[in-house]
Amino acid sequence: MGTLTHTFAQVQDAIDQQYDGEQAGTVGYDDLQGAVVSSRKLAGKEPAERLFNYGITSGVEFVTDGFAVGEAVQITIQTKHANKILSALDEHLHFTTPTDATGDRMKWQMDVIYADVGDAYSVPTGSPFTAEHTFVDGTAGTHGIFDVADVPAVNDGVSGIFKILVTRIAASQDEYSGEIYVDYIDGHIQNDQERGSRTEYTK
Repeated sequence: MGTLTHTFAQVQDAIDQQYDGEQAGTVGYDDLQGAVVSSRKLAGKEPAERLFNYGITSGVEFVTDGFAVGEAVQITIQTKHANKILSALDEHLHFTTPTDATGDRMKWQMDVIYADVGDAYSVPTGSPFTAEHTFVDGTAGTHGIFDVADVPAVNDGVSGIFKILVTRIAASQDEYSGEIYVDYIDGHIQNDQERGSRTEYTK
């Protein structure tokens, strides 16, 4: 059996190289995720916790958050080391409804601020973002996804913080009268590294 000849420093250097540069050039997309159940709820505006079987007859009921008009949550997202510097963030909701409402509408607003490490927070161009959705037949109990905000590229570094206030607001017409059940809020962002940089605040 051979003997180990690599020192700890050599092993650490090899790891550092994997995380600093060697993986650069791999381009893809990832989700910056925020489960609604782990979000911060605002007094007087918090969505109600509901039990829902997701349309499965005699199925187990799961807890979800039901948003009426005017109700909101706040999520906080940190950019990853694998994320591309200056990459747009496409923020969206994963939702379902307890009943069908063909032709009815829902509307959402996202107020966004952002700061790189060491910088002051600022409002990205376009915030607050709003978007409206018209329901088609057969959506009750299905897994829907709805894009609300296309946040422009503001991340000049890694480990930046997005703070996002997500509010259901009044639709322009034909308001869906029930609650919207939201389980997840996340955003697509571009990656330019497979594993990301090892250094805490730089790439």
